Amino acid sequence: MLIRPLVISIAAVFWVGALGAQEINAVRAVELGRQTISRSSGVTATLNFGLQPLVHGPYVIEITDIDTSNVTVTLNGTSLASLTDTSALSVPRQVTLNPANTLEVTFHDPGIDSSLRVAIYGWQYVFAPAYPNQPEFTPVPPPNLNATGPDTTPDGALDWRTKGAVTPVKNQGSCDDSWAFSTAGAVEGDLDIKTGHLISLSEQQLLDCSGARSCADGDTKRALKYVLDNGIETEASYPYTARQGACKVIGTPPYHIGSYMRLPAGNESALLSELAQQPVSVVIDANWFSTYTNGVVYPDCDAERPRFESVLVVGYGYDPVSGYDYWEVKNSLGTSWGEEGYFRIVRGVNACGIADYAMVPQ
Repeated sequence: MLIRPLVISIAAVFWVGALGAQEINAVRAVELGRQTISRSSGVTATLNFGLQPLVHGPYVIEITDIDTSNVTVTLNGTSLASLTDTSALSVPRQVTLNPANTLEVTFHDPGIDSSLRVAIYGWQYVFAPAYPNQPEFTPVPPPNLNATGPDTTPDGALDWRTKGAVTPVKNQGSCDDSWAFSTAGAVEGDLDIKTGHLISLSEQQLLDCSGARSCADGDTKRALKYVLDNGIETEASYPYTARQGACKVIGTPPYHIGSYMRLPAGNESALLSELAQQPVSVVIDANWFSTYTNGVVYPDCDAERPRFESVLVVGYGYDPVSGYDYWEVKNSLGTSWGEEGYFRIVRGVNACGIADYAMVPQ
């Protein structure tokens, strides 16, 4: 049988974009495109590509839309799939990629228009050039995380809810705009600490006016810049509808911030220090949200394709039941989710990248 190589230019098949999450929170996706090959004999399609290091690893590879039962897929000399396990090809595979990689797809007697789709998804923020230099998250708890007794760090405990700087838990509904809720929550806390008045602010205004093109296409940085430049209305004057609409001009928004900043990427000490001053907006890999009920969670965020969401860190402490230091975090999924709308996640290991993208108004 004659096997003829077909080398496909990587420039023609790579695209970079957001996958079902807001822009600043989104995964950087590299898709190796759908290749349709019409040959009367076997063909080897070779893709040579390089990817930047990621915050979290490894990459997840998917091979889908297969319309032949006689195919072999090899990555860097290691077989990913063959004709004996084509039924499993649509299942994501976690793989470790090198700076330069070679993926070979061999169709054996494919007939006409035999094809498949190969996609590689990496865990990297779109607007975070410094993040690839951060160490990978290790999901195995250190054996002596609290060896010196409760709360190994000399920081005690803090809960901004008890200080009156956190509004009640809200519900984003069917709109994937957690970025708007996280931003509004951070501004609400900042304004309360400065003025002594806790006011529920308008996520809908951020959704309509900050530059998002859809529910899932906003980000905390852009939302904070909007508040800096334009101010923000109260929730009562600009109520939430869970869908994007036209930006409404009600008047001069009554609440403003003076500036905003991003904390050092991956630095939980910086997050702890800033949290002592005010609630902090963060981005977290939330692929475990659907299974969370209560308690301090130590999720293995490498186990599934990432799903990034924005949340608000409002406190920290120590949990004697789990033996973990934890972050106290406000979500925007209503009070029936988690611990009345909150969750606690292990502190000290940058779990699920909780300190990778942290922002605060000032």
